[in-house]
Amino acid sequence: MDRCREVWKGRLRRARAPKLAELDVAVMRAIESGGDTSDLARKKQALRDVTKHPDIEAAKTPEELKAVWPEELK
Repeated sequence: MDRCREVWKGRLRRARAPKLAELDVAVMRAIESGGDTSDLARKKQALRDVTKHPDIEAAKTPEELKAVWPEELK
């Protein structure tokens, strides 16, 4: 299961990459215009934390692991 968890975390990382890139652009625009970036920073941190989801470690079978798809990635 350890190897399965690492593979699944890789999938989560690939799924979050475009979302993080979008937020990076939004942060740069906010900085350039003097806007608030705190909400964007929270969203970026939530995306970074998807690989730390407690259900990933709790999964006992590959099927249970495949059912773990955090809301931040939907």
